[in-house]
Amino acid sequence: MAELRNDVPEEEQIEAISRWWKEKGLSTVVQVLAVAALYFGWQAWQNQQQQTAEAASVVYQQLLDVSATLEGQPSNDDYATAAHLVTTLRVDYEDSTYAQYAAMISAKHLNNQEKYSDAIQELDWVIASKPEQSILLAATLRKSRVLSNSGDNVKALDTLNIKDRGEFAASFYELEGDLQFAMGDLAAAKEAYQQAVNNLAVGGNNPLLTIKLDSLVVTDSPEPVIETVVTETEEP
Repeated sequence: MAELRNDVPEEEQIEAISRWWKEKGLSTVVQVLAVAALYFGWQAWQNQQQQTAEAASVVYQQLLDVSATLEGQPSNDDYATAAHLVTTLRVDYEDSTYAQYAAMISAKHLNNQEKYSDAIQELDWVIASKPEQSILLAATLRKSRVLSNSGDNVKALDTLNIKDRGEFAASFYELEGDLQFAMGDLAAAKEAYQQAVNNLAVGGNNPLLTIKLDSLVVTDSPEPVIETVVTETEEP
């Protein structure tokens, strides 16, 4: 509004203000309102996200409490409560990390009950939800173990065929060694165990893995000499 100067008569200044308002005033107000709407909309969305995360956290903590009971001598009510909480997280908070962890907890308990098909379905849901890499790798390891428990070592080994194993590389190779050993391929098992040792974190120590590798002796004779091999069964 360059027209507004001290040397311009008041009537002309009023006219200039009126002309400016007609040309730009309304659009300026609209722009200000639009910016305000975006700001307050963003604030409302953030508040909603926080409230959703807090609600999911409460349900997940309840699941952890029930899961501790399932490690002992659970009742049918305990299993029903756990199943209800898992369903709540998967349905009401489907996009949250809590839902993915809940499905993995569910898979663990189903595996313990030898409900292998149901456990695999839970883990497949986690994998299909495209989680962050650490969760994806953990779910893949667990799926491989469940498949092995169900008696399908071939499919369990194929499940481990992931190129980028990240921080779980040692665990992948160790489980691969366990599966190769179970299927009788001792040379492949020894190689996998060695790879697991090579991929341990700097300063890392896995005495059980060392025992597996040291106990597996492969010779050129038709009947390989095998000392004690301990199979890892712990969850990642």
